Amino acid sequence: MRRLLGILAILFVSTGVCACSDDALELTERLTVAMQGTFVAPVDADGNAEPRFQNYVLTDVVLIEAGGVETSVYKATEATALKIVNRSQIIYEADLAELVDKTFTSARVSFQPGITGGGKIEDAMAVTLVDPELEIPSPFTVEATTTYRLNIEVQWKNTVTRDEDSDPKTETMTAPSFALDLGKG
Repeated sequence: MRRLLGILAILFVSTGVCACSDDALELTERLTVAMQGTFVAPVDADGNAEPRFQNYVLTDVVLIEAGGVETSVYKATEATALKIVNRSQIIYEADLAELVDKTFTSARVSFQPGITGGGKIEDAMAVTLVDPELEIPSPFTVEATTTYRLNIEVQWKNTVTRDEDSDPKTETMTAPSFALDLGKG
């Protein structure tokens, strides 16, 4: 084993492969938006189950300055369809290089109001979000070589009402609530 490691070390050195190379790590200014379903119940939830997934359509990501000036960092040419489950997933990444040293008071993520979800019985339960624009008042200044992460938790516990005693079995879904967090990293 020791001999194999020695041979690999010689190969890496002779081919110029080095983990500390200038090309190995590129530091940029980015905003990463992540989303996941969580087992937290909205205040008014009165169901008895959770969805397996929910489908959203992302339409905009905006940073807002103190004077109300809005800067859209959403560069997609069309809306982005998303399937959200109970694991965190990156739904969008924005390049903030042109915004270094600018200060923002909040961030907003917008979706189309109509969402669908799938449960144990139904695969296409539809619901309309009352407010499809999620805004987090969290002041920050874009710093060089810094990545910011906006986490969106979809609080969907007890938003599905499942009736397995009826014939046929049924499920209905109500709108979830959301919790947002914005920070470095």
